[in-house]
Amino acid sequence: MPPTSRHSGGPRPSAVLPAGPAASPTAPQDSPAGAPGDASTDLADRLRLAVARLNRRLRQEGTDAVTPAQLTALLLLDRCGELPLAGLAERAMVSSPSMNRTLAQLAERGLVDRHPCVADGRVVLTTVTPAGRTEAMRARRRRDAWLAGRLAELGADRRAEVERAVTLLEALAPTPGESVGRGSEARG
Repeated sequence: MPPTSRHSGGPRPSAVLPAGPAASPTAPQDSPAGAPGDASTDLADRLRLAVARLNRRLRQEGTDAVTPAQLTALLLLDRCGELPLAGLAERAMVSSPSMNRTLAQLAERGLVDRHPCVADGRVVLTTVTPAGRTEAMRARRRRDAWLAGRLAELGADRRAEVERAVTLLEALAPTPGESVGRGSEARG
C-alpha cells in the first residue's frame, strides 16, 4: 500500500504518478507554489512532521533528571558558554520569562550559576556548572547512542543519503548570525 498524505488521505505525489503528460515533473501545476497540494508544500509538511517526530523522540532519550526545557538550556549553555538571559532565550526560541523560570529551577538544583556581568551590572549572565555539564554530556551521549543505533540499522547507501540530507537541513536552518543557504560548508 503506498504512503498517504496526512491531509488528503490519498497517495503522495512521489508515490504514485498519473499517466500521460501530467506525469512529467516539468508539467505545469494547477495550484500556485505554497498552496495546499503543491509539491513544495507537501514536502514541507512531510519534512516538518518528520523533524518534529525525530525531535520528540530524541527529547525522550535525553535524561530523566531534568525537564526537556531545562535540558535545552543546559545543552545550549554547555555549547555556547556564558550567556545573558535574552541570548539564551533567543537561541532556545522561547520567551525571556519562560527561560528565566527554567534557569531559576536549574540554579536551585546547582546545574547553572547566575551572576552579574562585570561590564554591565544590569545584565545577568548564566554559566553551566560542572554538575550541569555532566548532566548535559550524559543526555548528549544517550541521544547520540539512540540515533547512532537507528542509523546503523540503515544500509551504507541510506546513511550516505542521510548525510547529504543533513547538509541540506543545516542550510535550511542556520544557527543565529548565519544567513540561510550557507549551512555547514560556511562553518568549515
